Amino acid sequence: DVPSSLEDLKAMERHVKKLSARVSPAVVAVEVGSGSGSGVVISEDGLVLCAAHVCGTTNRPVVFTFSNGKTANGKTLGTNHRADAGLMKITDPGPWPHVDVGELDAANLGDWVLALGHPGGFDPDRSMVVRLGRIIRMAPFAVQTDCTLIGGDSGGPLFDMFGRVVAIHSRISESTAENFHVPIGAYQESWERLAKSEDWGGRRTTPRPPWVGVWGKDHGEGF
Repeated sequence: DVPSSLEDLKAMERHVKKLSARVSPAVVAVEVGSGSGSGVVISEDGLVLCAAHVCGTTNRPVVFTFSNGKTANGKTLGTNHRADAGLMKITDPGPWPHVDVGELDAANLGDWVLALGHPGGFDPDRSMVVRLGRIIRMAPFAVQTDCTLIGGDSGGPLFDMFGRVVAIHSRISESTAENFHVPIGAYQESWERLAKSEDWGGRRTTPRPPWVGVWGKDHGEGF
């Protein structure tokens, strides 16, 4: 619910601090060629969810940087450019810190969510960047929130209030309220193709936003 007192705000702050501390070890900065973005590790052996436009294409070398500054090597796997869903893999031996995957079937407009990422790339002089917001709109291939995102967040995770990944950051717009994410269902529906390193949907320098045809127009720019 909307906080109605100072105690409500303090309770929310305590929860966000506890939640972000628990999930941030699995949120990584990714470097692919000359580009960078964010990602989130979802398995002990190093599977990483990301955005397709960050991956670019399959079998590209990737350098992952964790919040403690530790780095690991890996590669891109499958890319679904229609949905902007991408999968990567850490190839160095694990185990790796990881988080659980959730679902949006029971989500409602107005639900609180938490966006994490490495805007501007990994910075050892700051902690993980965390933004609290709410779900504004939902469609099969896109979720809109008011969690303010900037360049470098692309591919990072959107968490529910239980610390489960429910979407991946995709694009931003001119308005701070127009932040778009790929829902986790887009990954689950094409998981076998992503895991087999298939590349489909048409690669583009500026990726086709997944909400074109869903909400009628293209608002934003890739990041």
